Amino acid sequence: MSTLQARHTARGRSENFGEDDIKGRPLRSGGEWRSLGFDAVPAVAALALVWLATITLVVIKQFTAFDPITLVYMLPVIVAATQWGIVPAIIAAVAGAAAADFFFFPPLYTFWIRDPQNVVDLVLFLVVALGRVDSFFISQ
Repeated sequence: MSTLQARHTARGRSENFGEDDIKGRPLRSGGEWRSLGFDAVPAVAALALVWLATITLVVIKQFTAFDPITLVYMLPVIVAATQWGIVPAIIAAVAGAAAADFFFFPPLYTFWIRDPQNVVDLVLFLVVALGRVDSFFISQ
């Protein structure tokens, strides 16, 4: 039996399962968002990580002059990219860029960016999110 025939045989067996997994348990239905290929739980988790990063930065700025804005907001993007995929990573990158711009880059409490270096930092979030960071951390 060739490899191609073995694949077709295996595929035919797996199609018999239908809506059940291999152990016969029904797969959970994801509703409308799941049919679009989007799972809300990782997206909300990515937003929660950005919120946690913002709170962490507010506390850090109260006690020290150290300014790790880009580094701290990069962590939710990396975690989202490695754990949940590209969509939550993009959500974390956009939310982190917006939060950094609004709360920490002058002029404060606006989305206007005065310093071009801050624009580079914010674009870096998207580059990391789109760069498939998980390929660097998962060994083959």
